[in-house]
Amino acid sequence: MGEWTKESEYCLSHPSGWTIAKCYVQGVPRYVLWEGDTRKNQFNDVRDAMREHSRLTRVEQATERGGDAVAPPGPQE
Repeated sequence: MGEWTKESEYCLSHPSGWTIAKCYVQGVPRYVLWEGDTRKNQFNDVRDAMREHSRLTRVEQATERGGDAVAPPGPQE
């Protein structure tokens, strides 16, 4: 699970301040990736949410270093 910490049955947190919330839509679990109060995307699998976090934070780090990073496309809902 990497640096993700299980806070509860419904929440994972990352030291970067991002969270993944587990919710149920019509009885099916969905995983919502949040950066602070900003909802980024939702996923069928928690691992997909973790991968999207890694992808987005890599882009942010490259941009902070002065690069012209362009995010590759993320998974489609």
